[in-house]
Amino acid sequence: MTITRFLPGRGEDLTDVDYAAELTDVDSRCTFVGNRDQDQTVVVALAPAITVVRGPANADRKATIDYLVSVTDQDQNILSVQRFPVSVEFVGNHSRATVTDNDPPVTVAIPLSQGRSADDYQIFVAFQLAPQELEYYRRTQSARP
Repeated sequence: MTITRFLPGRGEDLTDVDYAAELTDVDSRCTFVGNRDQDQTVVVALAPAITVVRGPANADRKATIDYLVSVTDQDQNILSVQRFPVSVEFVGNHSRATVTDNDPPVTVAIPLSQGRSADDYQIFVAFQLAPQELEYYRRTQSARP
């Protein structure tokens, strides 16, 4: 998933880009807590990697990106949503930075009631988009071959 953030109050021209970011990887580890015969909990530790490219309008050499971690059940009901901010600083003459949010990793605990397994749930990691960013994403993704 990608996000292109423009400076507020400006247009959507290339010169108005504050930064562009891409969710490039998510490292995850699962641990089961509790007894198999009773209710268990699966604890998932997530460490998303985000690559950020500084845009021409980015004067302060910084970017803050919010991403979401959500859990759904087998019927696609959203059980939880958590938002996490990540700050990036472009050091020296670097216009690209990759940050992994792993200090500490994001932790999601999913209680498993009788008859349920970890396979009954999905975890999604995505950027928090403003309505105009979602519209821009849809418009530019549909234009790609």
